[in-house]
Amino acid sequence: MKIIVVDHDAENRKNLIRALGAKGHGMLEAADGKEALALLPQKPDAVIVAANPADADVLTLCRQARHSDPSSYGYIIILSKSPAAKDAILWLESGADVIIDAPADPDRLAAQLKAGQRRMNGNRRHSPAKTVHEPERFTKAEDSTATKPDPEPEKRADSTDAAPRTVARKEGLTIKDTTKQDRVLAKIALSHKIVTKKDLAEAFTIQHREQRAGRKASLDVILRERGMATQEQIDDLLVATKRRLGKRFGAIAIQKGFATQEQIVHALNEQAAEYKRLHSCRRLGDILVSHSVITNEQCDLIWLEQEAVEVLPAEPERTDENQTAAPLPESEEDRAFSLTISADNMKALITVKRDAAETRGALKKIKALLAENGVRHGILPDDRITEFLEHPDEEHRSLVAAEGTPPITGTCASIRYYFETEYLSAGKINAEGDIDYRDRGERPRVAKGTVVAEKIPGQAGQSGMDILGNAIPPPELEEIPLLCDEGVLLSDNGLQIIAAIDGEPNLTKSGRISVFDELNINGDVDFSTGNIHFAGNINVKGAIRDGFRVTGGSISAGEIFGAEIEAAGDVMVGGGILGANILTEGNVTAKYIDRANIKSFGSVIVQKEVRDSKIRASGEFKSERGTIISSYVAARIGVQTKNIGTDVSEACKIQIGVDENVRKRIQAYGFRHAEKTEILEKLQSEYENKTRDMEELQGRIAELAQVQDRSDITRRDLSRQIAELKDQGETEELKRILLELQRLETASKEAEEQLSNCFVKQEQMEADAARSMSEIETIISGIEAIGNEKNAVLKWAEKNKAQAVLRTSGIICSGTRIHGRRAAMIVKEDVKNCKATEVKTDEPGDNWEIVITRG
Repeated sequence: MKIIVVDHDAENRKNLIRALGAKGHGMLEAADGKEALALLPQKPDAVIVAANPADADVLTLCRQARHSDPSSYGYIIILSKSPAAKDAILWLESGADVIIDAPADPDRLAAQLKAGQRRMNGNRRHSPAKTVHEPERFTKAEDSTATKPDPEPEKRADSTDAAPRTVARKEGLTIKDTTKQDRVLAKIALSHKIVTKKDLAEAFTIQHREQRAGRKASLDVILRERGMATQEQIDDLLVATKRRLGKRFGAIAIQKGFATQEQIVHALNEQAAEYKRLHSCRRLGDILVSHSVITNEQCDLIWLEQEAVEVLPAEPERTDENQTAAPLPESEEDRAFSLTISADNMKALITVKRDAAETRGALKKIKALLAENGVRHGILPDDRITEFLEHPDEEHRSLVAAEGTPPITGTCASIRYYFETEYLSAGKINAEGDIDYRDRGERPRVAKGTVVAEKIPGQAGQSGMDILGNAIPPPELEEIPLLCDEGVLLSDNGLQIIAAIDGEPNLTKSGRISVFDELNINGDVDFSTGNIHFAGNINVKGAIRDGFRVTGGSISAGEIFGAEIEAAGDVMVGGGILGANILTEGNVTAKYIDRANIKSFGSVIVQKEVRDSKIRASGEFKSERGTIISSYVAARIGVQTKNIGTDVSEACKIQIGVDENVRKRIQAYGFRHAEKTEILEKLQSEYENKTRDMEELQGRIAELAQVQDRSDITRRDLSRQIAELKDQGETEELKRILLELQRLETASKEAEEQLSNCFVKQEQMEADAARSMSEIETIISGIEAIGNEKNAVLKWAEKNKAQAVLRTSGIICSGTRIHGRRAAMIVKEDVKNCKATEVKTDEPGDNWEIVITRG
């Protein structure tokens, strides 16, 4: 984000700029509101103002920032130390979005900025990013050459673009008016009869008219807006265009020796797989770079050659809106030099004919051509261009005459943990067939006051500049929050998590850090103990009985019967789990499981059988000597067991490679986010109503004050008249004025009482408004926390990918259903000692199947 920091105190301003700049934001500074006003034309994303009630220019800044350019909304944050409610209201009415107590914590301020950015993204009117869909009707035609990149891309480009070029020429257009992507898209649209030549001619005419008016208009946008194609058809066309351009990209890469045909085929297949999976796909060049097949520079060079926008001499003026005069013949000198600017404005390519060096003032003409087209940054020195011009051998030669400066990406923040975060194995089965809980690794312990985790701040990147002189901001760095749970404290600087008690450190999959104490229960969890909720590890020597609920860190018990268990760590059961519901961030180990519902973000290890149960594991399911009977078992990493099913039981369903826990957790985060957003909108509406009530009350106070002022003036006048009438002896008039004076005093007293009541009510309303603002800020922080946890779970799931396998040493009974991420099968007959995996077929396209092999 581009942020203006406004503060009279230079030291405070400097510290704030340093803190926010380290988080990847672009920073501008101003000492006061007047200086900040001069920076508004740069369209900042946010303005942070350190203000006090005496700063009248702050109100002007807020109003100007809010109303100067309605299309460019900036988020305004006021920093003020314990502001009065009336000042806060005035700032908010003038255009501020939120008020934060000064001095502001940088992390709190960064979170508030992210919340503001979400609000701005929601309010801005812009076209939503398209999800690219490649339809089946294109798949066969486009994929038929996937394994055979065209060895002559230039010839094929000419034939491919023939139809749209013909239509364009009939409309008096040149290559300048149509990009490579538009021409390929038009060709595909024509070949599949999505548009007619008449429609295409009209679209090119509209595009030309828009470009002459200085507005960019891509062909797909025109086709959609004019009703010539539906949004679904446009999405299909864009994907098909990307696929066809990708094949040409691959052919050029092979021709230049940057990649082999095998590497291009692999990348094309990956592109096709992305479409099948996501209904969108990356450009082929991005895929090749991600696999280090080609470099970024080689990718740019191919794109420059394939997708560049040619800059040609200006065309003659139109005689009217629909007609174009015949193009002027191009002179030999005009054809001596051509300039190509890359689509991202990062490179300018000069192409010079063999005899161009003999053209008078060749260097000067090249420099002029660059200047005419706005190229002013990264231009090669004159001696380099001159050296290039003097090469006499090649028929045509090209030179990158200007190259932009790419931005330097900063380094993201990271978290260093001072304890082993993956210290426990799920347990092992010994030679006697029992689970050995002792062979599970050593549990870490920390003392009170120990630093258990530390945030290492990232380094801000540096802006770059394209060849046209436009600044290119560095990629925004993702902020990593420190999330505290039970038993820990956040340090004053917000960079360390410190143990508040002696105990066992723990890290959940959502990134929350805690330290657990221990609770030991010598008997059962039953009516003698009641439900257990303990912010630490719970050790139950007996059983957890039916109907009771236990919530804690890691939980161990002899047996669990029909209970509700929620654990932030592991659940370890020496005996069996019967009819229980278990949700855990760690592993589950037990001798057997019967009629249970288990959701584990770790692994599930069972010594004997699983019967009539539903088990979802983000790790693996392992029961090397056991049997799965009439159950549903889903494990992301895989399933290892002896037998699946029996001759008389209901069929089992086994799912591998899919993480149902993560999917449902992300879904739950969505529900919580929507719920809190709804509450936030309600609170904001109530706050606005309270603000309006306060405005009305303020108006009533002003009216009563005016009544008192007018009464005081009239009473002074009447007092003078009374003195004069006494001297004159005017008794009757004196009586009348005395009565009038008495009436005014009564009215003034009533107004004074009303005014006093209004002031009391005003104080109550100000306190109520302050509480509402505090609630709003709390909800915003909660929404931010939900987003952070969601991102942490997604990162964990992405980081822990693996090839899922189902292994059995005994029998998989017929009727068993096996599901992977992309394929499924029903076992037709009993299979012994086998392995089931999900593999890609040899058929064209993104087709998968479950394959069972023996041994």
